[in-house]
Amino acid sequence: VLAPTPSELDAFTAGLRSLRGYLGDRAPEQLERARLRLSAARYDVARLEGRYLYLGEIAPRNGWGTYVLDEETPRGLLVEVPAPLDEWATMESGAFLFKVFDARAFSISSGGGRFEETEGPAALSTRRTFFDAFHRVFAAQDVLEVRGYSAGVVRSLYGRQPGRGSLEFPDIPSSLWVKSQLPPGLSLSLLKDLVKDIRVEWRSPSFKNLEREAT
Repeated sequence: VLAPTPSELDAFTAGLRSLRGYLGDRAPEQLERARLRLSAARYDVARLEGRYLYLGEIAPRNGWGTYVLDEETPRGLLVEVPAPLDEWATMESGAFLFKVFDARAFSISSGGGRFEETEGPAALSTRRTFFDAFHRVFAAQDVLEVRGYSAGVVRSLYGRQPGRGSLEFPDIPSSLWVKSQLPPGLSLSLLKDLVKDIRVEWRSPSFKNLEREAT
């Protein structure tokens, strides 16, 4: 994935801040200012279903991510999907949770690839990306990161690996890892209804995650 230039990153960040202001006061000039600044970062803003602001790349695309804001939820949860290409069904799961929890923002990285198998996706290990900029503007200590298991993560966390000739992980539980406290916008009782037998880990996993460190 081609890295954004400093001027593109600055324009994208400025556009996000204008959108954050627009969600707070709904001033049309804030939205127009955001559109102008984001266009300098090669992003367009479209309104979907009368309430969602969809931030998508202008062709030709560079793989810098897709972002959604809910105009009717100026405050609340940010749902992040850092590795949709590497971790199966995480984008669909993230979109579902974005709706269920009435979240204010949804962030999807378009990049793939891991620095190390056990360290997780590059989106969580790289500064000065659009995914990182969106997190810093809209996280506000209210973030749910949707992840999937890889062989290296399962081996590191649970000491297990697929059997010979199999790609299936043996009885790996769904888990919610909590850094210090539950995000205000996350209902644990609702999540437990949605994901049966989910395990709550009141600690952070050992893997590198710059977004977690910044929140």
